[in-house]
Amino acid sequence: MKENNTYHDGMEGLNLPESLRVNPFSVPTSYFDELSSKISAQIGLEGKVPPEIQPFFVPDDYFPNLTDNITAQVRFANPEEEADTWTTPTGYFETLQERIQSRIKVESADREKDDFNVPTGYFESLTDRVQTKIFEENLRQAVSTDGYSTPPLYFEKLTATLTANIKDTSVDLRVEDKPVRRLNPQRWIQYAAAACVAAVLGTASYNAVMDHDQVNATETHLASISEDEIINYLSSSNNSDDLVYIMEYISQPIETIESEGVCSKIKENDIEDYLNYML
Repeated sequence: MKENNTYHDGMEGLNLPESLRVNPFSVPTSYFDELSSKISAQIGLEGKVPPEIQPFFVPDDYFPNLTDNITAQVRFANPEEEADTWTTPTGYFETLQERIQSRIKVESADREKDDFNVPTGYFESLTDRVQTKIFEENLRQAVSTDGYSTPPLYFEKLTATLTANIKDTSVDLRVEDKPVRRLNPQRWIQYAAAACVAAVLGTASYNAVMDHDQVNATETHLASISEDEIINYLSSSNNSDDLVYIMEYISQPIETIESEGVCSKIKENDIEDYLNYML
């Protein structure tokens, strides 16, 4: 009975079927041309990369997101299935440069600022601000002008009007001519001499009045002390020389005592010096 299986057809000896005679391996383009430079670059990196740093690592959330990544790659691998659903938006290429520049500005701002803070009372006043903006837009559409206009020939006549107003309000600043009198140098000397004489006389008069007041005060103070008190005080002293000196002046004629008083011949300066010495 003949076997129906043809599995061994064409495989007699060392022969292989035609489907297995094609080499499944292929060398990338320019592989051997770039092999030397790649090996040299790899050798150069061997000494620069620390051994503790592993060049290969698993990204974060690799396995949880693996299914979604594979699904997305499969969709991109079969673009013919969704070719009919992809369309370029209107004006896409015309506005591409502006959108790229805007995106660059936004990203640069994100690098400069770590976070965004919501202003105080932002959400509380959001409704009012939105309504105000809508009201302004509607009003701008209804009223095209602001209602203000410049009078005819306003700027042409502005210079002449300002000049006329300045002339009308100008103040007469003319300086009156006043005669200038000059003094003779000799008169200056006379005035200076008179001032010096007046200063000297004033100073001398002031000193004389002050000295006279001091003398009067001393005399008044001594006159207020009675003769008996002076004699009693001097008598209480233990110095015999003072007693002899006092007795000489006490032993005066009665007529002199009655007319001039006791110790009238003693100078007041001597009494004052003695009292200052004893006190």
